[in-house]
Amino acid sequence: MSARPARASRPAMLKVAETADRLGVDPREVYHYISAGLLAAVRYPTRTGQPGGPLRVEEAAVDAFIAEHRQEATA
Repeated sequence: MSARPARASRPAMLKVAETADRLGVDPREVYHYISAGLLAAVRYPTRTGQPGGPLRVEEAAVDAFIAEHRQEATA
């Protein structure tokens, strides 16, 4: 019997509303950050496999965004 290879853990993904809460902004502002290329997001397919499903933002990307903009605000 062979051992199973270790499975890489998936990054924590946040919904747009959760991202907005973390950033203290309206969800529309999160969409703006994403469309402006300031915040990376992944669009998942719908349950039927069609495009146009929900957007998710990696938790680490939100933390980096906060850190970057905090530094800009204090500089």
